[in-house]
Amino acid sequence: MSGVVEQAPDPQPEEADREADPVTEAAAGEQRRAELLAKVREANKWSAGRPV
Repeated sequence: MSGVVEQAPDPQPEEADREADPVTEAAAGEQRRAELLAKVREANKWSAGRPV
């Protein structure tokens, strides 16, 4: 019984690390997407008044 109790805490930090990494990557990706979208919108503002 004590062997099972000692082994249980070991996988938990690994799972927490695995869960934290994708969230961080997703947040970074979302931030990058927002920055690119802002650049595109700014470019569209400048080009909207110009004849093509």
